[in-house]
Amino acid sequence: MAAQVWVPNETAVAQICQLLSGFQSPTADQAQVWQQLQQARHVPDFNNYLSYVFSKGETLPSEVRNAAGLLLKNNLKQQYATTTEDFRQYIKGDLLHVLSHPDRALRHTAGSIVSTVAAAGGLRAWPELVMWLGHSLGSGEASTLDGALDTLFKVAEDGMDQINTKMEGPTWGTPQAVSSLLVPPLLALLPHPSPAARRGALAILNLMLPSMPDGMVDNIEAFTAGLFSLATDTDPGVRKQVVAGLVNLLPVRPDLLLPQLHQIIEYMLAMHQDGDEDVALESAEFWVAFCDADDVEPELLRPFLPRLIPLLLDKMVFDEYDEEVQVGAQL
Repeated sequence: MAAQVWVPNETAVAQICQLLSGFQSPTADQAQVWQQLQQARHVPDFNNYLSYVFSKGETLPSEVRNAAGLLLKNNLKQQYATTTEDFRQYIKGDLLHVLSHPDRALRHTAGSIVSTVAAAGGLRAWPELVMWLGHSLGSGEASTLDGALDTLFKVAEDGMDQINTKMEGPTWGTPQAVSSLLVPPLLALLPHPSPAARRGALAILNLMLPSMPDGMVDNIEAFTAGLFSLATDTDPGVRKQVVAGLVNLLPVRPDLLLPQLHQIIEYMLAMHQDGDEDVALESAEFWVAFCDADDVEPELLRPFLPRLIPLLLDKMVFDEYDEEVQVGAQL
């Protein structure tokens, strides 16, 4: 027997919207409104109502919809385990609908809720999301691509174990890791004309590097080539991600960098003087990674020390409350 489709009561929808609007109003008794919202959490289908307002309230102010989404996210963190399967499926369907919404704030809130659900229930229980991500990473629609990148970054950031989950079933044929399905379309975005797409793809790939899931293992040479191709990108955010990628790659696959290590050191010296402060700060991490790497001979850095040490000293910032600095000032 098929599960009954959940249908919202319009009066209840109006009441919830009124509460959410009141919570946004500076003239309302927000403590009382918050208490009412907390009491509503005990209603079995309250999260469905929040999901409905968030995903389908096209005539409502964006602030009200976003408030519904944020409240839904916080509720699901605590209540997902006790949410019935049919309610879970209803909410999941709503979320996929919002991930490509034209309103950036709404789709990014949807991405945050998705990461909460993925962490609680696992990607294996949400094959539609994995399929949507794989398809949307190749989308020509800017809002859809942004939603996919934002969502995948949050899912990876919240739990890298999900990225190496094996997807099984007739849809996939042979069991495949999520990373194996999504790393290739991420790599395909590295030459994308949009700096935001290049930045977003690199940021996700960099998150994966330390744990080296299957998709990264199988495509690590292509990733390395992608880093080199973007080394002089005009966008500082992309350059920062390139530097971060080289820093993260050195401990896990130094063999890929050793043949070009002298050029990479020269590159890092240049990035240390980059006009963008974030790029310069990120490049400082390379020297720590270099010295900590097990398979890299520290002596290789010696010829560069006369140039490196002045750069490091020039960028150092002392905390006036640092005890050693205070002692030094008294000498």
